[in-house]
Amino acid sequence: MQSKTSCFNGALLRKNLTRFWPLWAVYAVAWLLAGPVARFVAAFGRYAEPDRIFRAAELTRDLLSTWSNFGLFCAVVAGILFAMALFSYLTVPRAVGLFHSLPVRREGLFLTNYLTGLLVAVAVQVTCAVLEALVLLSAGALNGTALLSALACGLGQMLFFYSFAVLCVTFTGQILMAPVLYGVLNALVMGLCGLVQQMAQAFYYGFNYSAPAWAIWLTPVMGLSEKLSIEGTYDEALERTLNWHLEGLVTLAIYAAVGAVLALAALAVYRRRPSETAGDTVAVRWAKPVFLWGVALCAALSLGQGLYYLVLDPMLGSWKVWFPGMMGCVVAMGLLGYWGAAMLMRKSFRVLRATWKGGVLCAAVVAALCLCVRADVLGVESYVPPLQEVESLTFEIDGQNTYYYGELKAPDEIQRFLDIQTAVLAEKEHLRRNESGNGPQASGDSELRLLWGRLDLRYELTDGTTLRRSYGLNYYVSELDQPDSAMARLAELAADPVVQRPQLEIDSLLRFTGGDFIQGSQGVSLSAADAQTLYAAILKDMEAGRFGRNAFRPDRWEQETYTNRLALYYIRELDKTGEPITDSLDLDFSVNATELLSALEELGLTKEIPLVTYAQEDQQSESRNWTEAVG
Repeated sequence: MQSKTSCFNGALLRKNLTRFWPLWAVYAVAWLLAGPVARFVAAFGRYAEPDRIFRAAELTRDLLSTWSNFGLFCAVVAGILFAMALFSYLTVPRAVGLFHSLPVRREGLFLTNYLTGLLVAVAVQVTCAVLEALVLLSAGALNGTALLSALACGLGQMLFFYSFAVLCVTFTGQILMAPVLYGVLNALVMGLCGLVQQMAQAFYYGFNYSAPAWAIWLTPVMGLSEKLSIEGTYDEALERTLNWHLEGLVTLAIYAAVGAVLALAALAVYRRRPSETAGDTVAVRWAKPVFLWGVALCAALSLGQGLYYLVLDPMLGSWKVWFPGMMGCVVAMGLLGYWGAAMLMRKSFRVLRATWKGGVLCAAVVAALCLCVRADVLGVESYVPPLQEVESLTFEIDGQNTYYYGELKAPDEIQRFLDIQTAVLAEKEHLRRNESGNGPQASGDSELRLLWGRLDLRYELTDGTTLRRSYGLNYYVSELDQPDSAMARLAELAADPVVQRPQLEIDSLLRFTGGDFIQGSQGVSLSAADAQTLYAAILKDMEAGRFGRNAFRPDRWEQETYTNRLALYYIRELDKTGEPITDSLDLDFSVNATELLSALEELGLTKEIPLVTYAQEDQQSESRNWTEAVG
């Protein structure tokens, strides 16, 4: 009788379903509890929303949240567990020999095992979706579009992560290596990107970590978490958010399509994988050097930097990273990773004789990578984005007693900060000398004190990416008197209306309702007209650059800034019922705010409430303490 081979085996499918039933049961119970059971409790429990419209909106939001968030978690975990169970025979020499001797082609074995996991996932999720539909229908809250998009979300995520896990399992001959490989590859791109940027941050002045868009896309968990979101429409009449829906389905479709491609790639690897590699760390010949060099690179960047900051950095006690020490640690850990991976693959500790040439090459490559980062061959440190590529800018200017924050979109205002960034970079070596305490020595004791500040810039670029820079500013007061210095220019900008206007934080203003003028325990209330008069004076002072003059002069700030608190209360807008939405404006002011001081004097407020600077308050406090001590 002529034997036949098959591309699908029903007996193997039934065997898989019965053999691994505990895994399928746990998966089904998890989905039932998170889906239909949770929705039933929300719809008919003691805390259920009584209003039908609001209840329907809340149930739809909870439905989408479960299938996107819990669905992602479940896909990540169940994907690797399903793949490990169904393809576990690939890691046992006797089992793989038995399976590959069956009258079933390798394509048949792969498809049967792969489709078993997919069938279980589809059956469980479709069943849960049907049960949820019944619950929502009985509660009068069924939204067919939302339910279908939720089901598509759950299945799409499972397709990607399950296929990815199967591909990882086909590359290894050890069962415990599969989850390690799966976890590492899921986070590899973002991890390497972060490690390289961490090394760059140690050497590049102002460099700040930011996750590139491509790195987020190549880190599936982050990509799906960021792109999949639940959005709704706020109903002003009902004052509730309704019409919840799932955003990011196009991204989900892309990942699902990639999942199908990964499944085909896993099939291609499975067909050519030798049965004799069961038990090997890496079961595919061409993947062995990739694994070897990958482990070496990851060990160099992670363990190398960790070793430096754990051992050398505390011993050196310097603010500056010692490059030879950093490179030595990175190269040493790269060699450790290289030979460690070789030992895993050869299953022997005696690998030096056979791999010493590769180790030397590995050390050279890692050292070259360190040198390239240190030399800034890509010009990262000195990069200032062109104005036409900047969509918006968020800035933070931090002095020892002041903090200014704002967002700018006007090109001429953004250009001001681009010029400041260029000036700061031009003096980076000077600022670094200041950080080490070797800056210029000026006359007078107060002038010798090293002061600090910070400038943070976040550019939103037109291509959708984000560029961040954070510059530590260590300076001497004498530098502020040099008009062309970066610190003098930044101090001038801090007092400019471009920086000061956002500090008012008034998005909309209908009218003022009053205010308070307070000093210590004394205070006086202001009328609406008084508040309007004072606000007009504040705007005049702000436009004239009289606010923020002492942002980087802490001594002068204490001498000239008042402890008095000025609070102006106003109505932003009216809600749908005509009720006012109120807010307040609180600000510090100094002797430089001449228009405001004149207005306070004209209103007679300075006669009732004295003006006291921080320096005067400190003197009064010291005088009281001295009197109490003598008495």
